[in-house]
Amino acid sequence: MFSVCDEPFIKKQLSQVHIHCHRYLDRYLHTEAKYTLSAVRMNLTCLRSSDPAAANASLLFDFNNDHQNLWVRESLSAPLPQCSSLPPPSPARCLPCLREAVFAVCRDLTRGVEVVMEADGSSVRISESECPALSDDASWWRLAAAIISILTFIFIMVVLCCKFCRGRRRSREV
Repeated sequence: MFSVCDEPFIKKQLSQVHIHCHRYLDRYLHTEAKYTLSAVRMNLTCLRSSDPAAANASLLFDFNNDHQNLWVRESLSAPLPQCSSLPPPSPARCLPCLREAVFAVCRDLTRGVEVVMEADGSSVRISESECPALSDDASWWRLAAAIISILTFIFIMVVLCCKFCRGRRRSREV
């Protein structure tokens, strides 16, 4: 006779929960990985300017290409975003941000691109530098929340299985 309280059944159920949790975590990590990869793996190129005029940047473009801009500022009244709140840019584009200086974070630039920053109608001195931390570089808390949720789910399943088995044993004894 089949019994839910059989040890093999409980092990099988917990094993399935374990597999589902691993699949969820793998999917979660795969999704999050695209945001948490290092600048090198995301192919980011970063430039920095300490020039005060850079805060008024209105245009980023490739000096060697007159046909496409890398970034155009929509409104000069809105300040540049903080780097910590900036998502990675889309491919072949740049996004400027502030973090002690003005950074231009560019993604998937082809070899030979010469990024020029323009502010108030004139070019601003900008040079290659290390990339600042972007908003999604700090997504460790999402992973922690996912792990805590999964562990809570497993704990609840174990408690429910134990209560169910005790109830079945009591009903057999009576």
